[in-house]
Amino acid sequence: MKSQIYLCVDLKAMTQDTHFRPQESRTGVLSMQDEDNFIFYEAQPNQERRNPRLWSGKTLNISQKPDGSLSVNFKPIRLDDLSSINLLVAQIHFDLLQAQKDLLP
Repeated sequence: MKSQIYLCVDLKAMTQDTHFRPQESRTGVLSMQDEDNFIFYEAQPNQERRNPRLWSGKTLNISQKPDGSLSVNFKPIRLDDLSSINLLVAQIHFDLLQAQKDLLP
């Protein structure tokens, strides 16, 4: 892992409460906005899952990232379980349609 040192930067901390105490550590994400500006987003306290799973199907899962975007993740697929790639594509298509039906009002 390479290390990079940034000197004289502005750091904005988005925390759950108002003050840091000396020697206190917080869990969160440090995001670089540009060369001299960084924002630290504190994680929600007692957050159980980093990317909660919203939907699970036969071939894929849909989870939500901290920024609110959705992530589609494929489950391990064994091609010998399906007789052809066409059936695999059909199952993925079915799962996506079912997720759309279940997740959208």
